[in-house]
Amino acid sequence: MVANGYTTIKVSKKTHAQLETLKKELGMSFDQVVQFLIQFYMEHKNAKPQVDAKELDRAAWYMLKLAFSVQVLKQLVDEGRQNGEVERQLQRLKEICGQIEERLKVDADIVIDAAYEFLSYRDVESKTFLNSAVKEVYKRILARFLGFEVKY
Repeated sequence: MVANGYTTIKVSKKTHAQLETLKKELGMSFDQVVQFLIQFYMEHKNAKPQVDAKELDRAAWYMLKLAFSVQVLKQLVDEGRQNGEVERQLQRLKEICGQIEERLKVDADIVIDAAYEFLSYRDVESKTFLNSAVKEVYKRILARFLGFEVKY
């Protein structure tokens, strides 16, 4: 039905309620809300999320530091090195996890917990768990810097 240049569109009650809420929040008419939403869609349909290259580089640096530190710890254990060397590397790993938490605002405690488990058991399962912990922190870092939330 067309009257005075307007038509009626059929929407669900839920959609109507959402449009009503937007209408009130934005101080617009229904027509203006629909136009706004269409314009927003057209402007953003091909948009790609952007991330600051310096921030991404910083995140990559800490990911690399974490991976190298864990690898050195595993290598020292595999080579049967003295506990002093292993303990120093564990302290270095703790420092790096602390830097990740302080500077990137990402919780990295799971890696420390997994490192202690690895040092207690020194078996394939605990090594695998340590690797998984590193991957988990990677996911958290990437999600943080890409503006996403990790969904489990």
